[in-house]
Amino acid sequence: MKKATSLLLVLLALVLLLCACSGPADNSGDTDGNDSNTANTTPADTTSVPATYISLNDYAVVRADTMEKATISAASDMCVKLGKLLGKTIRMSSDWIKGFEDDPTVENDEYEILIGATNRKESKEVLAEFSGDSDFAIRVVGKKIVIAGKSDSATLLALERFSELCLSGETPQVAENLNVVHAPSVAGSAAYILATEYTAIRPADGGEYSVSTITALRDALKEITGQTVAIAVDDVKASVPASGYVSTDKEILLGVTNRAESIAAAETIGAMDYTISITENKVIICGGTPLSTLRAIDRFAECLRTGELNSLEAGSFTYTEVFTDLYSYNPLCYDSSSFVPDWSDKYSYPDWMLDFEEKTYAITQNNLRNMSMSHRSDLVYYPENSIEGILSAILCGIDSVEVDVSITKDHVLVLMHDLTLKRTTDFSAKAGKNGLPTSEYIYDWTYEELQQLCLKTNSGKQTEYKIPTLYEAMMVMKDRCFIHLDQKIAVMPTPRTLTANDEVFAMADEIGCKEIFFYDYGLNTMKTWYSMNRSDADFSAFVNKISGYLKNGAIRKRYWCFGDAEVGATNTSYETVANWEKLRNEGKTLLWTNSPHKYTQYIAENFSPATP
Repeated sequence: MKKATSLLLVLLALVLLLCACSGPADNSGDTDGNDSNTANTTPADTTSVPATYISLNDYAVVRADTMEKATISAASDMCVKLGKLLGKTIRMSSDWIKGFEDDPTVENDEYEILIGATNRKESKEVLAEFSGDSDFAIRVVGKKIVIAGKSDSATLLALERFSELCLSGETPQVAENLNVVHAPSVAGSAAYILATEYTAIRPADGGEYSVSTITALRDALKEITGQTVAIAVDDVKASVPASGYVSTDKEILLGVTNRAESIAAAETIGAMDYTISITENKVIICGGTPLSTLRAIDRFAECLRTGELNSLEAGSFTYTEVFTDLYSYNPLCYDSSSFVPDWSDKYSYPDWMLDFEEKTYAITQNNLRNMSMSHRSDLVYYPENSIEGILSAILCGIDSVEVDVSITKDHVLVLMHDLTLKRTTDFSAKAGKNGLPTSEYIYDWTYEELQQLCLKTNSGKQTEYKIPTLYEAMMVMKDRCFIHLDQKIAVMPTPRTLTANDEVFAMADEIGCKEIFFYDYGLNTMKTWYSMNRSDADFSAFVNKISGYLKNGAIRKRYWCFGDAEVGATNTSYETVANWEKLRNEGKTLLWTNSPHKYTQYIAENFSPATP
């Protein structure tokens, strides 16, 4: 009997001991010890030890009092996800405590999930290990779970990783020894090696955008590692073969440099595309245009920040973005035969007004028919700067279409007149919803985000039409009319200029529509483009023909736009026969119009086609 009693007491003691040691721990999720939640792995030559998981039922969530909205929102989303797994509401509080405004270190013995740079001792100790803005850690420290980055953007990455590792199953799984560290600023990391051992190379003849690419890469590596990468241009004194210059130096090649690797990469992509790859001593970041290269740099930096790119061994990383594979162009760009304009039962125009050859000749002559410039496409029946508005203008006989070129956060050229999205889109109804930005400025939105918005007409009517790219506009106008670019990118916070030999040329060359820019740039640009690509027989014939009968300054003498009259940007009161005749008597016959149908009908009824 005494033996039985003693055995019972021993068993009871063991049970009590296990209960006392368990704290908030829950072993119900034990695995073979190789769980991805932990940085520790079981040695191959020993028996696997089951991982021990922490129960999060008793944990409170505390965030840093000062955090960006996006980070607070992500932390709130994490709380919701955790609450669903636990079957209860998880509330989040900030670390602000009255009397602690000077931010002394707070120590307590409570179970807490600490998000960001809180004033808790554990958060501060973890963050003290880091120096780069992209560094972050997810670590169990005593009764705390620290989810923190050196910057808010790094904390966002940490929250994403925590959700993937610990909140993706049917129950939360946080290993007792959880210690995930991502520190690209640490010596030996891929990012650190790039910043300290490589030289960033840009094209010597790349112009303004070439400088932008080198600046973007330098700033990204500086943010990630705290180090400043060496920079240089590709102007090699020795003769460079057509296949490119071969160098054994460690280099990051930006855009189409004269290096062999850049030239080979450029041959595989289109104007809107980019590719990233790693060879034995080169990192190739090459876009079909300078703006595509900027998008590639953004992607490259993001891969370094997240750890997706963590090796510089040859072939260890490759990525190619084909723009049309990710984003869909307006179907009318490929086939406009199905488009029936809203005015089709009111107006009809003679075939000669749709003949691009006729327009090409007429624009070079002073004393022939009047010509037309549609302001922001057809803003009477369609949203301004829309593909549908451009097609409508073309079909009513417009000779040239003026469009406004803006740029997105991710460096895509799109059509938009205003810096803000409020007037021309349904921004007010969608901003801040479904992950969309709250900013009203177009340069704070990516192209993909803009595609969630719909355009409105000038009268405020809602449509289903989308914001188009400049590339799409050029596709629609090819062989149909001239294009005039109003460069709104010049008034962005970071002003830029589309010159005759960079982004515009690359797109126009790929589409095969260099002729439509004749009005906008003039004969000198035509000759520059011809010198850059003499293999285009059609363009060669066009340049030779234009050169034969163009009179210097003829176009500008005939030009009349809103700047010549005190009228509003969308005012139509000046559009009368009397005014058109008055302007013609002054020698001004290439006129802007806000009423394209009315003006082109006047041209059809009063003039004959121009013929050589």
